[in-house]
Parts: sequence; C-alpha cells; structure tokens
Amino acid sequence: MNTHSITHSKPSMISQIVVFIFVSLGILYASEHHFNLTTVVYTSIIFIGSYMLAYIIDKKRKVEVLAYILGGIAVVNIAFFAGQLSFVEFFQKSNYWHTIGEVVLGLLFLRLALETNVSIIPQVGVRAILLAVLGMVFVGTAGYIGLLPFQFSGIQLAFIIVALVPTSAGVPMITMNGKGMGKALVATFVLVAAIADDILSLVLLTVLDGAKDGNVDVIILLKKVGTTIAFLLIGSAVGYLANKRFLYQLFHKLGSEKSVLIVTLIWGAIFGIIAYLLGVSVVIGTYTAGLFLAKATYDKGRKHVELEHIIDPWVKILAPIFFVWVGGQFLVANITINALLLALVMLIALTIGKYLSAKACVIGAKDNIKKMTFGLVFGMFARVEVALIIVAMAITSGVLSQDQITALILMVLISVIISIIGLSKWVDKNPNS
Repeated sequence: MNTHSITHSKPSMISQIVVFIFVSLGILYASEHHFNLTTVVYTSIIFIGSYMLAYIIDKKRKVEVLAYILGGIAVVNIAFFAGQLSFVEFFQKSNYWHTIGEVVLGLLFLRLALETNVSIIPQVGVRAILLAVLGMVFVGTAGYIGLLPFQFSGIQLAFIIVALVPTSAGVPMITMNGKGMGKALVATFVLVAAIADDILSLVLLTVLDGAKDGNVDVIILLKKVGTTIAFLLIGSAVGYLANKRFLYQLFHKLGSEKSVLIVTLIWGAIFGIIAYLLGVSVVIGTYTAGLFLAKATYDKGRKHVELEHIIDPWVKILAPIFFVWVGGQFLVANITINALLLALVMLIALTIGKYLSAKACVIGAKDNIKKMTFGLVFGMFARVEVALIIVAMAITSGVLSQDQITALILMVLISVIISIIGLSKWVDKNPNS
C-alpha cells in the first residue's frame, strides 16, 4: 500500500468565490426551476450587500457569524423601506433559501463529524440525550405556563411551543468551530444532544402537521422515528466498515488533496441524499457519513492531514449563507408592543428551561462535565431551523397572527445572538473544556 502523506494547501480566495457562485446559482435553478434576471439580481444584492456589511462589522472585532445576521437584517429592511416588496418576499419566502440552507447545513455537519472524537461519545452519550429530552420538556412546560395569560387557541399554543423547544445545532457548531473547539468535550456533548434533538423535532413536526388538519397519524409518526434511528445505526455501521475495508487505502492511493476532497464530498452527498429520500434530516445523513470517515487518512507512525482541514475552507465560504438567511427573516416594521412582550415571554421560558436541563443532566457527573453547565446552556440556546419551518407553516395555513409570527422571528433572532455571544465568551474563559 502506498503510504505517502496527503498534501495540504489552502485554496485561493478566487477559486472559493467561483465555487460559491456556481453552487449558489445551481441551487437557485434547482429550487426555482428557472433563471430570470430578477431572481439573479436579488440573490446577488443579498449576498454582496450582506457580505459587505458583515465585513465592516467584523472589522469592529465582533463575532463573525453575528456580523452576517446583522448584514441580512440590514439588507432586507433597507429593501422594505425602499418599497422593494417583491425583493423582501423573495428573501423570506423563496424555496431557494430553504434548499441552500439544507445544503450548507449538510456540508457543515459533514465537517463537524470529521472532527468528532468518536471515542468520547460514550462519556457523554446518555447525558447528552438527557439534555435534549429535558430541554424540550422544561422549555415546553415553562413556555406553556408563560403563554397561558395570552389566551391563545389550542392550535396556536401548539405551534408556538413546537417552535420554541427544538434546538439549532448549526449555530453552536459554527461558533465553536470558529474558536477551534470542534474536538472539545463540550462540542461532542452538544452535537450528540443536537442529533437526539433532531429526532425529537421530527416527532413534534409530524404531530403538529397532523394536528393542523385535525388528524395525527401515529403510524406515520412511528415510521419516521424508526427510520431515523435505523438510518443512524445502519449508516454508522456502513461508514465504519467502509473506512476499515477500503476508504483508508483509497485516500492514500489518491494522495492529492483535491482528489480526497472530491471523494469526501461525494461520500457525504450519497448519505445526505439517501437520508432525504428516506424522510430523514439531511444533516443526520451527512453527519453519519463523516463520523468514521475522519480516520480514513490516518497512517501509523506517519504524518497525515486530517480531512476537516481539507474541507474547512469550503465550509467557511458557504456557511455565512445560513446566517444571512436568518437575519433576512426580520422586519423592523412588523414589531409591536404585543409582539415584543410575547417574544420576551418565550425567551424567559427558554432561559429557565435550558438552565434547568443543563443543571439536571450534569448531576453526579465528573467535575470536568459539571463545569460545562453554562457552555451547555448557551450551546443549546439557539432556535432556527424548526422555528422558521413553523413560521412558514403558520404563514401558509393562517394559524398564527402577524404579531405571533413576528414574535417567533424575534425570538429566533435574539436566541441566536445570545447563543453566539454567550458561547463565545464561555469558550474564551474555558479553553480546555
């Protein structure tokens, strides 16, 4: 077997931008099924404007991903007050953003899996699952109690609580990755909890979708959960065997960074597509693909380049799209006193629930895990993907009022900002966690 090490060099900014443009336009065509001048111009303005604003904000030494959120907010609100309502509608309602968000998160989770230390998962597995379950229970209970005075209908209450309880894994993972904490114990803890959270979110979305029509199909519910768990188990086994049998040898025969990158992306895409076709979250598919792939370049006693360092530049050029999209959901013109009050109640419920669940899951743990309490609170604080899916469902079904929708978007935005800033500060104070 050829055991020469894989070369590693950072791709040029021009090559990254070219890839970024092709990916963006390709997904635009796939989601909209056509190109027209308006959508291409809108997409260009959103990206260029957001990235320029983010660059300015980032120069002020603020958190980078927060800069993209603020850039997205600025662009969509400038367009709204300039009377460009079709632009705003494209930014907030086009299938393009949901599709490209899935691709970006899928790539992100492939990257995260490549740096996950599989050997420490057993140390945090049970407690991480407990964190996810208790987080949903405590946040949901606190939210229910806090929302009772508003006298919402049963279905409105269900929509808001289901939007409130699931965690966004993308926000904390990008934040910790930016801090060089991707392999830390706290990162693995949050990742395992996020996977459990994702499975529970599938259950909630299925129940909510049925409740909206007055019919919850238990068979479909059990089928989705069973399919997800089976995919995780079978996918992990396939990944382990593939790495052991041929991927290790294949990567060393290829030798070049570009070849290894292409094979890694194809491997992740295969798992992501299979997951999508089975009705499983794409991020679970790509994460499963990368979980055992990380060891494929290892060579006993010889230097090697870890796959995450090869794929990382491409993740960094695409990841901001996710945060630009989040920022673009927020319109200042829709803010009312009632929406602010409702968002405040949701954030208080979120804070109480996440703190209690983090404290509960570290009871009886070793000191190094007990010290992670606030890291877990901030790591599990952000709400994005599921909450915005709920907003989209609410808009199409007419279940929620404009104030309720605005409050949900405001809650999402503030939860992301709190998660980014809080987790960044915590990581700076606890670099060895």
